[in-house]
Amino acid sequence: MKCLLCDINASMREAWKRELVRRLELAATCEILSGDITGLNADAVVSPANSFGFMRGGVDGVYTRVFGSGVEAGLQAIIRTLPSGELPVGEALVVPTGHGRIPWLISAPTMRTPSRLRDGSPVLLATRAACRAARERGFASVAFPGMGTGTGRLPFDEAARAMFDGLAEAFSEKG
Repeated sequence: MKCLLCDINASMREAWKRELVRRLELAATCEILSGDITGLNADAVVSPANSFGFMRGGVDGVYTRVFGSGVEAGLQAIIRTLPSGELPVGEALVVPTGHGRIPWLISAPTMRTPSRLRDGSPVLLATRAACRAARERGFASVAFPGMGTGTGRLPFDEAARAMFDGLAEAFSEKG
């Protein structure tokens, strides 16, 4: 599976590049791209929303504008059926987008509710969960934005390290 790391912020892309130099085992799997993540051709994009599926700000707001409000409504409907009524950090859900180039969205929350992240552990968990969900679905490609760097205000280097740690954990698993 190809992981497309795409962000409009040059500082996030530079942090990914620095981390990828240290993580050569992921070099063949990851591609760092600039620009609008919704302009890519990918099986899925990752939404670092929150545990309740609100997709109004940051990259989630972009997804809602591009894919339509039905994606947020569909995600929230599934979340309401979960035993706790929320999608915990470290788990992921896959929902259809109805979009031709990007048919799926993987919701992998980095936070329960909108808040500042204190460390990279939620980003590691969310990235690992998104990667697992993509692999379980047999996706050939999944596009990740900078996770936890918007609302979570995680420093780019810390976010990059956590994302690569999550990818490494997911790819090292059997199956």
